This record gives sequence, C-alpha cells and structure tokens, in this order.
Amino acid sequence: MKGAWLAAAAGALALAAQGAAAAGFGTSGGTTPGLLAAASAAEVVVMGRAGETERIDRHGRATWLVVERVVYGDPPQPLRVAWEDLAPRRASRLPQGEPVLLALDPLPGLSLWRQRFPAGGVRVIGARGSALRVAPAAETLAALGAFLALSAQQREGAAAVPSLVALVAAPDPGLAREALARLDALPGLARALEGPAGEQLAATALRDDGPVERGEAILALGGRRRLQALLPAARAASAAPGPLEAAGWQARAEIAGGLAPAEVAALLARDDGRLRAVGARWLRGEDRLVRLRTLLREDPDGQVRASALRALAGEATVTELVASLADPDPSVVHAALPEIAGRGEPCVEPLLGLVERGPGPIRPRALAALALIPEGRAPLARLAREHPDPQVRGFAALALGRLESDPH
Repeated sequence: MKGAWLAAAAGALALAAQGAAAAGFGTSGGTTPGLLAAASAAEVVVMGRAGETERIDRHGRATWLVVERVVYGDPPQPLRVAWEDLAPRRASRLPQGEPVLLALDPLPGLSLWRQRFPAGGVRVIGARGSALRVAPAAETLAALGAFLALSAQQREGAAAVPSLVALVAAPDPGLAREALARLDALPGLARALEGPAGEQLAATALRDDGPVERGEAILALGGRRRLQALLPAARAASAAPGPLEAAGWQARAEIAGGLAPAEVAALLARDDGRLRAVGARWLRGEDRLVRLRTLLREDPDGQVRASALRALAGEATVTELVASLADPDPSVVHAALPEIAGRGEPCVEPLLGLVERGPGPIRPRALAALALIPEGRAPLARLAREHPDPQVRGFAALALGRLESDPH
C-alpha cells in the first residue's frame, strides 16, 4: 500500500509541476542550452576530426582537432579542444577520426580549468560539453552557417527566418526544435513567412521522411501564431487519414478562427480520439455546454475528456474540476490542475474533502493541487504538521517544497 501511495505521490508532483507551468507558475532556467543556443554564443563553431582523447585528470579530457570547415569565427590553428566527463563513458565524446561539429567557448577562468591548462590555448566545448554533433548532415552545416553569419540583431528579426526554416528542415531533430522555438519568438513572423520561407516550412510539415513530431510542431506553430502561410499545409494534413490529420484540423481551426458545425460534427463522430478531441475544442452552439459535459463524463478516450475540460474552462464547476483529479488518464488531471489553480479559493474545501475521504491514490493529487492555490498553502501546512496519517503529512510537506528526512 505504501508503495502505491508513493507512486501516486510522485505522479501527482510531476503533474502538478506541469500544471503549475501551464498556469503561469512555472520557472525556466537551470537547463543546459541546446546546440543552436550554444553556437549563437560561441567564440567559434567548426567541423573537424578529433585525434586521440587525452585524460587530463579525473574528469578533464582534451584532444587536438583537425579543422575541415569553419562555420563561424576564427579558430586558432592548431586547435586543442577540452571538455569534462563527469560520468564514466565507454567511448570518447569525440570519436577519433569521425567528423564532428563543435561550438567552442574560451577557456573558463575557473581555477580548476587553469590548473588543467596553465598555458591556455584551449577551447572548451560549449553547453557543458554537449554542444556537438557527430557526422552532421551537409544541410545542417549550411543552415547553421547561414544563421550564424547574421549579426546578433539580425538573428532576432525577419532576416533570420530563411536560415531558421532551413534548420527546421535539416535532419537534426534537436536543432529543428530550437529553430521552431526561435521562429515562435520572432515578431512579425506571419509577414516574414510570405514567400519561399513559408512555402519551405509548409512543405517540411508534410514531409513523410522525417519525424511525425516535427510536422505536428510546425502545424502547432501555424495555429498558435495564425500563420496563413501554413494554412495550405493544415488543409492538406486534414484532408486524409494519417498521423498529421488531427494536427491539421487543429491548425486549420486556429488559423481560420473556428470550424463549421458540420466539420465539428464529423470530427466528433470519428473513432480516433485525437480527432474527437479537436471536435470538442471547437464545439459551438446553444447546446455546447451540455455536449462538453457529456464528453467529459462519458467519452472513453482521455484526450477527449481533457479537451472537453479545457473547452469548458471557466464554465466548469468546482465540483467538475475537483472530480477530474480522480480521472484515470493523467492528461485529464493535467488539464484540471491549471484550471483549479486559476479558480483558487473556492476549490480549497473540496480538495481538503478529497484528502480526507478520497481514494488513496487520489489524495496526493488533491494535496498537489492545494499547493498551486495561494489560499491552499496554509491548510496544506497544517496537514503537514497535524494530520494523523504520516503519508499525508509527508506528502503535504513535500508539496510545500520541504522534503522531510523521514516523512513516513
């Protein structure tokens, strides 16, 4: 029983963290930047072939690099590259003789690095040693070089769009994700995509030789930013059954501002839960609330129930929101948590009731939800101090951010 409770508690904390971020409570930072971010800040970016790896000390490593292509900057020749391996590795981070793309920073001023290389003359792999790609594709090198050739100011504006779109199309999923995020942050993106760049991005979304996730992400960007340049791709994706059909319908609806009632009805009649979820999102009409509540209660697919709950949003009752924490599908709980956080104080007493009388695996979710509500933190602190069940005390403390030494 304790193991099941702990598993539920861990899941509740993870869901609450996601829900808090969705509600605007999350924080960024503390993560290692990706290759594009590291390359943007690097002193030099090169493609070359590494020699034999030297062990400098317990964690420090170095090698000489034969530079075959300079992507950005003015690297010294010969070029010595260093990095840290904090965990044991079976093979070198830089395979000897293999082509490797590296974003390199100056030697840090920290005493440990200066002890390792007192004479200097070394460049360090950026992003804590992760700013590299082994055997990068030619398209990746060309697109990254075009982006890095821009000035810092140009990288933040329309001038960056062609090279970022080319990075999305290149066969590197990590760079594609970063490039899409940068596109999403650009002002005036809709206008910048009028023309060849928009056509290339639309074509990339529909390519069947790449990951489905890339097409979904491009279509999601089109919907989120209401990009007319991606409307043809959204229509094409939604026109026939396939892995992008639901994403195509969602993007169409967002770009156009909705779907026709007949289209919504057709989506809700489909067997695929992803399509019914899109239909639920775009329900309109006088009976909208009744139909959404029916979907929330009765649809067998958690995606549809979650979509119905999000569509209800501020029109959902406190009872419906709190009851959704008991849903067996985590996506429904994930949809409920930010709504509960936004509703605030009216949810506190029902959540406390769920802590006292709810099924065992659901109680951690109620405690995690209380931590998202400012008015819920004082009752949560009382539970952490006074509740007779040690598991409730321990998880209440954990939800408040105080990991006790022995919560059980």
